[in-house]
Amino acid sequence: MNTTLNVNLALRRMVSLVALAFFAFTSNGCDFIASKLGVDEVDVPTSSFASSVNLVPDQTTLVEGKVNLSSVKLPDIFDVDEVILSPDYFTFTPSAASALGKTSASGQIILLLLVNNLPVAYATITIKDDKVTDITPKELKLTAKVLKAQVDAMIAKTPEPNRTKLGNAIKASGWETLTLAQVVAAINQAVKSAEPTVSVALLPNSTITGKLNVSKLRFGLKF
Repeated sequence: MNTTLNVNLALRRMVSLVALAFFAFTSNGCDFIASKLGVDEVDVPTSSFASSVNLVPDQTTLVEGKVNLSSVKLPDIFDVDEVILSPDYFTFTPSAASALGKTSASGQIILLLLVNNLPVAYATITIKDDKVTDITPKELKLTAKVLKAQVDAMIAKTPEPNRTKLGNAIKASGWETLTLAQVVAAINQAVKSAEPTVSVALLPNSTITGKLNVSKLRFGLKF
């Protein structure tokens, strides 16, 4: 009787361990573990090339650079799920002329983010009294491609030679002909390479003159 009881207890423990292991390797379990380990998001440092972006009213400014993600310990299996933006990532400095004036700058800046020349995110930064007060949307799920009309509008207001450079780079990436699934796969491949090229295009309206510091961006990861 005692032997049978011990066998039953051992079997129950085994079933519990198998269930726990299964949970750990399912997507929910991996998300839980990643969250506990603090690796469900990764910061993309941009200050090396976007710390002082000159803003010209009604004109797109393009900056780009390779970002090094090798210092971040990423899990072996993950997918980039979203782009996360926050007003805290941006600092606006008015031009000397406007700083000397009595009125503070207020308006909006359109941001277009590209990874390896693939448009990834399109958002609006709000400036009020020389301060970055908001950005919308703050979380951009990779569930839809940035509209071609939005990209074309940014390119049209980019001065040469960057206009041709930006247009040709996007065309060469194949973005216009790729499906959403292919774009997401290409973005993931770029991030997993640990040295993706990140481009930031900024288009301020006619009331904004100065410089913008883009300290970082953030990718949300899914397991």
